[in-house]
Amino acid sequence: MRTLRIILVLSLFCLGVMGAAGPALALDYPNKPITVIGCYPAGGDSDMIARLWAQFAEQKLGQPVLVVNKVGGGGITGTAFAAAAKPDGYTLYLAQAGPVMLTPNVAKTSYSFKSFDYFSRISVGNCALVVKGDAPWNTLTEFLAAAKAAPGKYSFASPGGATWLSFAMRQLIQDAKVDIKQVEFQGISLAIPSILGGHTTFTFAFPQNYVTQAKAGQLKILAIGEKSKEFPEAKSFEEQGFPGSYYGWAGLAVPKGTPEAIQQKLSEVTREITRDPAFIEKALNMGATPSYVDKAAWQPMLEQQNTALQSLLESLHFQKK
Repeated sequence: MRTLRIILVLSLFCLGVMGAAGPALALDYPNKPITVIGCYPAGGDSDMIARLWAQFAEQKLGQPVLVVNKVGGGGITGTAFAAAAKPDGYTLYLAQAGPVMLTPNVAKTSYSFKSFDYFSRISVGNCALVVKGDAPWNTLTEFLAAAKAAPGKYSFASPGGATWLSFAMRQLIQDAKVDIKQVEFQGISLAIPSILGGHTTFTFAFPQNYVTQAKAGQLKILAIGEKSKEFPEAKSFEEQGFPGSYYGWAGLAVPKGTPEAIQQKLSEVTREITRDPAFIEKALNMGATPSYVDKAAWQPMLEQQNTALQSLLESLHFQKK
């Protein structure tokens, strides 16, 4: 009987220690620099929001937060690196739909959507189809009419074959039934200059990469995800016969298995950051809209979006190679 009582006491003690380990781990975290992996080149929309978050996170976490760009394969290289990192909270990943949802469904990758825990959405972006400022068209409808009249004449500057932006454009081209060439670039920060230089005709971009040039008249918006106060004259995709959610998102994820207590701490810090007036002002100035959603709400949203994307890819006969 005494032996049984000792075993019960030890068991309860061990459970107590295990239960306290998570919060204790969070209290000690972080005690060294944190790295945020970006899978697209420096200067692009995702890189800009990652670096802005890192700047504010350093102040709140008391440790350096470094953004490292691991570029290649339309986002595969950086995403695979982040997925394989030690799940200890010191390697974060700036997640976007293209590399974590689209790519694993159309190409062989060492990771999948389920390789990560998505603990905080940071921002959303109103996507737009843009051309050079002196282009002869003012709407998507006008451009598509010209493209139908001259098959193969115009070109799409793709920010990467496996990116969400590129996939969205392919879908539009398919729906519009036009013949348009596709020119591949390693990121939107390289695709935009090709438009400005007249080497390609158009691209599909997030606000961080078109707002400044559009306001200066260097780029012209032919269609936008939703009506914008900044560009009231720009017609939406839906107004021009192409309904859909032309919004992008950016958020933070960690390799699967990262302690929940650490994820919770990072999520709370992100909530504080996205409500900071200084962060909001800087994010809006770069064309991003701060939009915090915690893991409990965001993870199910992403799972639903991933399932819907898989169905769409199947209907478009996209096969994993």
